[in-house]
Amino acid sequence: MEKVYMYEGFKKYLNEISSPTHEDFIALCAMYHPGTLEKIPHYIARKQGKEPIEYIHPVVEKYLKETYGVLVYKEQIISLFQEIANFTTKECDELCAKMCRLMQSQLVLEYHKKFVNQGVLNGYDEQILEHIWYFIERNAIYIGSKAETEANLLRRLER
Repeated sequence: MEKVYMYEGFKKYLNEISSPTHEDFIALCAMYHPGTLEKIPHYIARKQGKEPIEYIHPVVEKYLKETYGVLVYKEQIISLFQEIANFTTKECDELCAKMCRLMQSQLVLEYHKKFVNQGVLNGYDEQILEHIWYFIERNAIYIGSKAETEANLLRRLER
């Protein structure tokens, strides 16, 4: 494992999880950098049943269950946008690029309106949609894709 990550703290977090799975390892790697590091203790506590897992709506649970309600991957955001508001892949990419880098823009405001309007048309409650949007916006900062995290790990292992 030291060959994969030379970070002192990473091993500490990994050791806090009894019998870590491949999925745990990938999730910890995805969160182990500035901007998302503070999510790791919540992930571990929720996995161990020491912190309650609360979902805003069953659709959020559907995509965040594997990470114990912690938003870890860009794919989770994309899945939520597509299921709730019928966003295209292009729209998801554009929005994630802005949200994950803390960039407020007219585009983000337009997509927020579309998310709420289309979500309401798809049968979701407007207040729940606002909560989901805020949750994503607050937690999307500096997250990357699961596939990219796994590819980076494989490259490190090959060295």
